[in-house]
Amino acid sequence: MRLILSVALFLCGMTGLMAGPVPADTLVAPSKTILDSIPCSDPSRMLIIYSDNTWACEKHAYDATNSEEYRVALIIPDVFHIPVQGRVFTPFGLVAGMMHTGVDVSAKPGEKVYCPFDGVVTASADSTSAYGNMIRISHQNGLESIFSNLADRRAEVGQSIACATVIGTADSLAGAGPHLHYELRYSGKALDPAKVMDFAAGVLRAPIYIVNMDALPAEADFYSASTGEQREIYLAQIQINIERERLEKERAERLAKEEAERKAREAAALEAAKRYYTIRNGDTLSRIAVKNHTTVKAICRLNGIKETTILRVGKTIRVR
Repeated sequence: MRLILSVALFLCGMTGLMAGPVPADTLVAPSKTILDSIPCSDPSRMLIIYSDNTWACEKHAYDATNSEEYRVALIIPDVFHIPVQGRVFTPFGLVAGMMHTGVDVSAKPGEKVYCPFDGVVTASADSTSAYGNMIRISHQNGLESIFSNLADRRAEVGQSIACATVIGTADSLAGAGPHLHYELRYSGKALDPAKVMDFAAGVLRAPIYIVNMDALPAEADFYSASTGEQREIYLAQIQINIERERLEKERAERLAKEEAERKAREAAALEAAKRYYTIRNGDTLSRIAVKNHTTVKAICRLNGIKETTILRVGKTIRVR
């Protein structure tokens, strides 16, 4: 069990772990409009996205003595559809000295924009900021997609969205021509979508990625897993699945046992509640019913007899 827990920690991350210190020059003075504040997996920090597409990492009661760098294996869902197929003309990263937390992908006028993975809509709004019409969808494994610069929105907050569902159409913004601004985040960490998706070919690049949860977006902190790492992760996942199946089997067996015991108790209680009466000379069904505080119909039902049935002295009948 200790091995399984340690493997699960590597695969899924753990919100209680603390990340490394943040350089002072990464902080941005809060003098701009805040577009979004994203809880990080590290509870001591909050990622803030501003209206000019810059970001800041705000610290909350950070204790450097407890810092620990850690990585997680991000397993990409198998069912996938490219949000929009085209050329990435504005990449992820620093652009003109500002952090671009997504990619801009060229599109045809009115081209449909698709949900890449199954998920649930967590935001759908019209904004006057750089995001424009925006939809945010949470996927499994802690992944989150943000679509902006949409001409229209076809998804509402709380709606479950299946992979390949059309969620809007591409729009033009600031003379850039029809395109989609797409962001991919993991546990509040902005990742380079072009490392996960080949927008030109419309396919996924790799099934597993390694994310360093101790740093903000940077080339060195997000990379596809090597063949050896993938094998190690898959083997660990197999062990976790085996453990999960064992626990589920134990739970099913325990529930079945508890249900059988409950039925046995009910049957025993029902049997204990039964009452019998031995017919005596001069007894009638009415007299027996009065003596035992029941009714003639109830006695007939319990014994499968009729009100006209002749009673025999010495015979035992059920009265409860």
